[in-house]
Amino acid sequence: MMALFALALLCSSPRLAQDPAELCNPMLFFGPEPDTFDLSAFIDRELAWRPGYWRRALDNSRLYWPMISRKVRETGLPQELVWLPLIESAFESDAISRKGALGIWQFVPSTAKAEGLVVNMWVDERLDPVKSTDAALRHLRSLYAIFGDWNLALAAYNAGSGRVWFAMYQASVGGKKKRRVPRKAREMWIKSGDVWDFWDAQGYFPKETRRYVPLFYAALAAVERAGEFGVNLADTLAYPFASDTVFVDYPTDLALVSELLGVPLDSVVLRNPELALGLTPPDTLWPLRVPPGRAQGLDSLLRTIEPRDVTVWISYKAQRGDNLWKLAKRYGTTPEHLAEVNGLSLKKKLRLYQRLRIPKKVKARSKRDEIYMGARP
Repeated sequence: MMALFALALLCSSPRLAQDPAELCNPMLFFGPEPDTFDLSAFIDRELAWRPGYWRRALDNSRLYWPMISRKVRETGLPQELVWLPLIESAFESDAISRKGALGIWQFVPSTAKAEGLVVNMWVDERLDPVKSTDAALRHLRSLYAIFGDWNLALAAYNAGSGRVWFAMYQASVGGKKKRRVPRKAREMWIKSGDVWDFWDAQGYFPKETRRYVPLFYAALAAVERAGEFGVNLADTLAYPFASDTVFVDYPTDLALVSELLGVPLDSVVLRNPELALGLTPPDTLWPLRVPPGRAQGLDSLLRTIEPRDVTVWISYKAQRGDNLWKLAKRYGTTPEHLAEVNGLSLKKKLRLYQRLRIPKKVKARSKRDEIYMGARP
């Protein structure tokens, strides 16, 4: 059986491209399976092992794949990248990993910010499928510009460029597998590396990355066999949804907006996915998106509701010099209360980067008394 196994340019370009803008349109091609890995068997085994996962992921994709496909086509990247969220998040916009990666493209905060996304306690654009797709395609394009090979670009998307460089270097020199990546991994690879293929170096990647690239091809096979999972990928919705905008000057709860308009909560949340708390941010005139024809009515209704005190619970990492007294003064609470809610002793020093829960009082239009980070309505 022949299987998709490699992504490559059908035009000449250097292995290490200098400028992403110079790339010609990359395309997929069919080729023989890698000699060192039985890709066909992996695909068949993977699809048979988790049919429920693939059914759910394919079903979720119907909301987003047309939008992603348009953006991929506009950027000239391979259309197959449309389906990368199948293995990243099962196309769940609020999916979160153990390492804090979030959204359908599973960005960690540092990479998200590097790609221009806003990430803070109020607004997290990793949750916005449109903006995070733009960021993901920029990131994938830059990774391809670095490696000149889509399998390696996918590996770098999962593990980071440094791990890819070092895995390729170790495969070239036959070195022992190491977890720690040296700072000069790229230079080491370029200087002495003669392995330029993911499959030849597969055993030197972290365990997750060894499966990640083959899993992408399993995802492509799942798309081809979507009917076998009972999913009609042609049955799609027009996302992003048509909306009107109303500007709000106080933090406003999406659950309250849903109630005032008499519309399902999902119809409001899906139009404002970047609001991490389900609450518009303070100290700004925020453009709140609502179903068409509802903006004027909502504006009038909100003017009749007085903002009230709401406690927002913040997840905070202790920084150098922090203590409970300083944090209590900064957030308008008491050291005793912070110690109690975090199970700490007033006598014990905070560890650097220790995770704390901190209450913050805000004036908001909401019926909720307390709002927790990561708990949208």
